[in-house]
Amino acid sequence: MKISPCERGSGEICLEVEILPMYTRKLAEEIQKLNYENLPKGAIQRAKEAILDTIGVTLAGSKSDSADILNDFVEGIGGRKESTIIGKNKRNSSVNAALVNSATGHVLDYDDVSWSIIGHPAVVTLFPALALSEVIKASGKELLTAFVAGYETVASIGRGLVPDFNEKGWHSTATVGSFGAAAAACKIYSCNVEETIRALGVVGSLASGVKGNMGTMTKHLQVGRAASNGITAALLAKRGYTASEKILEGKDGFCSVFAPKYDLDKMVESFGNPFDLVSGGAIFKKWPSCYSTHPCIEAVTTLAEENNLSPEQVEKIDIGSTPLVLDVLFYNEPKTGFEGKFSDQFCAAVSIVKRKAYIEEFSDQVVNDPVIRDLMKKVTLFVDPELSKSGYVLSSEEGPTKTRVTITLKNGKKLFKEVSIAKGAPERRLSGEEVIDKYRNCAALVLKKGGVNQSIDLIRNMEKMDSILPLIDILKG
Repeated sequence: MKISPCERGSGEICLEVEILPMYTRKLAEEIQKLNYENLPKGAIQRAKEAILDTIGVTLAGSKSDSADILNDFVEGIGGRKESTIIGKNKRNSSVNAALVNSATGHVLDYDDVSWSIIGHPAVVTLFPALALSEVIKASGKELLTAFVAGYETVASIGRGLVPDFNEKGWHSTATVGSFGAAAAACKIYSCNVEETIRALGVVGSLASGVKGNMGTMTKHLQVGRAASNGITAALLAKRGYTASEKILEGKDGFCSVFAPKYDLDKMVESFGNPFDLVSGGAIFKKWPSCYSTHPCIEAVTTLAEENNLSPEQVEKIDIGSTPLVLDVLFYNEPKTGFEGKFSDQFCAAVSIVKRKAYIEEFSDQVVNDPVIRDLMKKVTLFVDPELSKSGYVLSSEEGPTKTRVTITLKNGKKLFKEVSIAKGAPERRLSGEEVIDKYRNCAALVLKKGGVNQSIDLIRNMEKMDSILPLIDILKG
């Protein structure tokens, strides 16, 4: 059922339609009946790759100031030492561990993307499942199943909300992601349908997060909070805590309050149909920045290498893209590494000066390099009229972040490159070896070589693990 709710106070005559409490229940039933045996092999393989990728970027993120602050925070408030905080050799409550791990996994903006929510499903669903798996000593199969259940919950709800939900200003990872976190936690705790319905109801009131905090530490915090809220919701529901049975479809439920328009049928019918992990999701990033910057990085780096460009040769750089890109890349003059992750001006400049844009490039020092700051002033980012004909976002097939770059040199020569689908998307996925190489580079910042190799082997063979504790023991750092 497609719904376009009338805005309160708009002066329009609104016809209120009572919707039977069936959609939340149907989704809960889909979550509950999912088990390892009915997962497609492709979904299992992609799930293991997504887990590897997410753990890798989390280990790298654990070296950040943001991770240190959050770890200090949870240490201060305390908690039963039952779940591991990755890379910190610390333990805290499952709720606090999920908060820190999910936030840390999002620090570098290096975690995977799905067009189903125009956001990041893995980081918000893996760590609630992992934290609780440590508590109950779950098997590898149980963890994989919970992760897939969470991932697909995020994707199916997202399909019924985007892109209007995102254009409204909600951070989909932190909001829609909360439902995936609850679903993953419910699977680990073997919640029945009624308990899962209640958990979804609880987390629907806890979900929050706005795009206005992109480029700050709070973007990571709201993702971590979504993950921890998922555990809270599941634990409360398991104890009999009550909540709305129609949190998705209710008149004042999540969709009605949050979304300009939505499609309830799509939210339920698309669960695992197809599995997002296999189709449009699990876009593993090549560069640690907002995926909307990736076409720019790819285009400018290619032109710089092909033409052996130096900053002194450049007169100006014009970047035309979709409304989506300009909506999230709002730092025209970034001052910090975090802000640089949401700036095509910086990404274009660093791609010419450094010919690369990896973890070390997104630092306060590099962003404030005088040569790069001077070059940023020559960059203009604008909505390409042709790329805005479809509205806020092009289709996933056309390339939601399609970008056209024109570099004008001081000698009058113009260099042009268009990137429709950046590396990592379903049409141009990172290979299995590229995913492993990315993991090695990230994990090596924390783990010794033996630990890196062992963790890769355990994750690639996760379904054979009777307990995930040996993996967690390695990841503690």
